[in-house]
Amino acid sequence: MMSVAAAATPPRSVGRGASAMSGPTEDTAVHPPKQTHPAPSAARMRVPLSSPPTPQQPPGGNLSNKELAAAVEAADRHAVERLAFLPTNAEIDQLFVHARKAEGDREKSQRTRLLSKLPYVPTLCPSSGRAGDTVLSRLGTTSAIIAAGRFALIPDKALVYWLSNGPNAVVTDCPDRLINLFSSGCRRSAAALLSEYLAIRPRWLGHIIQAIPDKIAACGMPDGSVAANFPHEICHDGGGVLRVPAALWPAYRLVAVLFAAAVGAYRSALAAAAVDADPVIVLRESIGLAVVSFCQTWMRGNGRGVGDAEFSVMSPHFQNRVIVVNAAQLQVATGLGSEHLEAYLTVSRKMDQCMEQHEYCGANGAAFIHLDKLHGVLAGHL
Repeated sequence: MMSVAAAATPPRSVGRGASAMSGPTEDTAVHPPKQTHPAPSAARMRVPLSSPPTPQQPPGGNLSNKELAAAVEAADRHAVERLAFLPTNAEIDQLFVHARKAEGDREKSQRTRLLSKLPYVPTLCPSSGRAGDTVLSRLGTTSAIIAAGRFALIPDKALVYWLSNGPNAVVTDCPDRLINLFSSGCRRSAAALLSEYLAIRPRWLGHIIQAIPDKIAACGMPDGSVAANFPHEICHDGGGVLRVPAALWPAYRLVAVLFAAAVGAYRSALAAAAVDADPVIVLRESIGLAVVSFCQTWMRGNGRGVGDAEFSVMSPHFQNRVIVVNAAQLQVATGLGSEHLEAYLTVSRKMDQCMEQHEYCGANGAAFIHLDKLHGVLAGHL
């Protein structure tokens, strides 16, 4: 995935706010960092500063609402199946052995492709050899959306539903040798680290979803276009900021509106639920959404074993993807019409194409490990 660039560094003051309602509480966000480019709100994005080109007819435009809902759910299932895999027990053992080889390179101060697929970039593979010196670990300390324990949630640099699954959960209290989840040393320690995050994630569901409209807003440009990342970068060929195709601009704005409404509906449902209600179940049954998490290692889901690093950043980071599991319920919860689902289907399918084009899925296999499924395998070692 695209690496996260340096950001502003506001004081970190993590707290947990209790709702005045009777339902389970959600962790309170860290005050968001100031952005160098003013980001319009999700509501403002409904009316761009200049009129974008008329979009092409979106996929699903001629479907009934029931067919459209089924297409949205199927598209998300298909995308996750293509992107993420569960290694076999033998492959898990290979990953732990390979992690020790990577640790040997790190100890010798050799910046090799076992430490990063871009070992020559110091923010991704620090010359210090310390995992805690990577850009992601530092951003987790300085610019988190929210944090708890050893983990912090930060925005991905790339535009969500372009080349980003969503915000990253990063390890901030990061030992030098902790390059990756499998650098923990054994199944028990890897299970402990993963279990710690998956126990935190239910309290962060609202923040993970809110990161979608926030990222789309941050990637909005003054001329009404949508950039492919934020902070914005200049194209290598000198062509200015990299923008997504103009036909997709309206779809991204509608997706921002959809998920902004979903966050509000989720928080209302959570507040109305019983005190001991499971936020995961509330999100699924009341809103029709779920969150899954991925990470990259030295292996792809193609049965060819271990090799060079699939990850860029030499410290643990778990990508979080929001998926639609019940599109009809999502419509009911948000009160929005089919145009928002059509927009979501458009960008979801476009992301699938982008991911294959950049070889995160396709002929070479899935580039990510499905952490929810992996936890089911490792949990027995706790």
